[in-house]
Parts: sequence; C-alpha cells; structure tokens
Amino acid sequence: MSSMRLLNYVTPSIFIPALSQELSRARQHPWLARVMSMSGFLLVRVIYGIIGFEAFMIKFKEASICLNESSLEAYICSLAFLNQMLGIVQINPLLQTRMFRYLFGGEDGMRSDRELRVQHVWCAMLGRKIWQISKTRTGGHMWFVSVMLAYTDVDFQRLTLNERQFHKDQLPSPRIRKKKNNILHHEHD
Repeated sequence: MSSMRLLNYVTPSIFIPALSQELSRARQHPWLARVMSMSGFLLVRVIYGIIGFEAFMIKFKEASICLNESSLEAYICSLAFLNQMLGIVQINPLLQTRMFRYLFGGEDGMRSDRELRVQHVWCAMLGRKIWQISKTRTGGHMWFVSVMLAYTDVDFQRLTLNERQFHKDQLPSPRIRKKKNNILHHEHD
C-alpha cells in the first residue's frame, strides 16, 4: 500500500463528512470528552496529510526525473504515477460508508453511537450468515474468505432488492408484474 493513500482521509469529499460525523458523535459526550475526541480526530488527519503529501512529493520527483527521457521507460513510469494518483481516493470504502450512513443514519444522515452499534451488529450477523452458508459448500472456508473479501455495494443491492418472478395467473395487472420489490421498503397498492 502506498503512503499516498493517506491523502484519502484529507480530501474534502472524505474529510468533511467524517468531521461532521465526529462532531455529531462528540455532542453526545461531556465537553472534555468532546475536546479530546475532536483533537485526536484532527491530529490524526494532520499526520495523515503530512505523510501523504511527503509521499506524493517523493513520487512526483521520481516521476519528473523519469520523464526527462523519451523512451518506453518514461511512459511506463508516467503510467505508474498516474495509477498511484487514481488510487488515492478509495471508492469502495467511500461507497460502503455512504450506504451505511443512508441505512443506519436516520433522517439527519449522522450515525450516533447507538446507530453505529446497530450497524456493527448487522454486519456481524451478515458475516455469521455467510459463514453458516459456507459450511454447506464444497471448499467452504475458501468460499467464505472470497465472499467476505469481494463483498461490495452491488452484493448489498442484490441482497436487499430483487425482482419477483410472478406467474401470469397470480397477478391481474401487467403493471404490478413489472414492479421491483425492495425488502427495506414495501409499497402497498
């Protein structure tokens, strides 16, 4: 892992929602705990920013030296640098955080300590269910590890949304047959 990935935590699209969440959580505690919590949060972000920026400067200097030559090596070097730049903001954790904020954060979009505990229990129950299913499969341990490592927002969508397969004689209206079912929100006709 590149040290430049630490810049992920100080990019505005990540930092501002995390700061807002931390402020929301801090309001639930006495003032001394608030000050300590916010100081720790900001200190860690400053350290991440310094280390990430220093790593960026080192990589940038190496890439600029490499580009002074016009060869295949220069193009490979520039592509490697570009790849590292694109990897700074980690999309999957960002999507997962936003999804959990939507599901567990309530109307204000902020997860309280209680809502975070509910989220953690839900994730643990999901992991437990996947573990139970893995016991019924051939190569279950490897299947479990691969599912847990590859689980994304698309898998979550498949878990919560499904298109029901109805027979023509079960539903009178073709309009109802085409509807999608969301297990988190049922629509009543």
